[in-house]
Amino acid sequence: MAIVLKKLLAECRITSATLARAIENTRGVGYSKATISMLLKHGTIPTTDPKFTAKVKRFLEPIPCVQDWLADRKLKFNDVWRDADDSGGVDIEELAQEVVMLSAKARTHFKIFKDPFSQEISSPADIFLSKEHRFMYYAMKDAALERGFVGVVGEVGSGKSTARKWLEREVETEPDVKLIMPQALDKSSLTAPSLLDSIVYDLSDRAPKSGPEAKARQVTDLLVQRSRDGVRVALIMEEAQDLTPKAFKMLKRLYEVEDGFKKTLGIVLIGQTELGHKLDERENPSMREVIRRCHTLHIEGLNGSTGPYIDFKCKRANIDRKKLFTDGALEALGVRLTRRRSGRDVSNAQPLTVNNLCILALNMAAEIGEKVVTDEVINKL
Repeated sequence: MAIVLKKLLAECRITSATLARAIENTRGVGYSKATISMLLKHGTIPTTDPKFTAKVKRFLEPIPCVQDWLADRKLKFNDVWRDADDSGGVDIEELAQEVVMLSAKARTHFKIFKDPFSQEISSPADIFLSKEHRFMYYAMKDAALERGFVGVVGEVGSGKSTARKWLEREVETEPDVKLIMPQALDKSSLTAPSLLDSIVYDLSDRAPKSGPEAKARQVTDLLVQRSRDGVRVALIMEEAQDLTPKAFKMLKRLYEVEDGFKKTLGIVLIGQTELGHKLDERENPSMREVIRRCHTLHIEGLNGSTGPYIDFKCKRANIDRKKLFTDGALEALGVRLTRRRSGRDVSNAQPLTVNNLCILALNMAAEIGEKVVTDEVINKL
């Protein structure tokens, strides 16, 4: 049976991968995801490390969300190792990490020729924007065009990458905008010098200079000259949660390069929930000089827009939503994807999670012969 720790991590948006990386085993390396998965699902604590539970406590206990979560439930940290009350239903956290396929039986049963819940986006017309997503998009655009510094934090499947693609498409049509997008696949290996190199590659035909002083002067000159030429330069980076503290501090120094009183570079960082922890001054006081310059946005999900989102997805596939889901089913979905956090209700309705839950509901309805997905079907998942 799953343990309380699993619910705590899910509701505080701390992934099992983050926990695996944060604690070291007796060999001095992070634990595997499989080990953490066995811990959360079955309460299997590694017997080879007698200090394992103490290490987990040392990492999690100082986090404000963890403190609030435990206080709301009048729990002590040692209670996280107990078995949780588990209905055995779909694991929402795991559902957000995978892609679920619509079964052939469901396609035939509901006469679905085009899967309305696939993630295929071929144009901006395929993008659904809730109020939160619209605010996120315009905040990113403002930072890119007006030389701001913003960090966008959201769970897997929350729509961050879709907004980034739309932003690229929009700003690249502007003749006076130049985007810098570091191409390192592993952002944890992106050093301060390689950040400077990425700027040189995108703003100049010349190769980056080798010495640290020469490289810094080259980048400063490029940014100032582009500013004087009327070019707005923006650096956009995904998977920013993997950046090292040194890389974050280099971004701060780049942001401070000015042409007179004018900033020369806009910065947009996009990352998963770990980025939010890194940009929290209470958790990383040594990063305050970066954090106090970066406006951090947290995307909480569709937040009340689950029904309109499903309507939109069905309409894009030329399907009458009421032939697939009853109004009661939509209400049940909203309830299923809401959790309590720090004394308030928070939506866990990320687009990918909603897509997967809808597909699972359609597959189940087809299996049991229901003509339409009802709230009873949703509650059985």
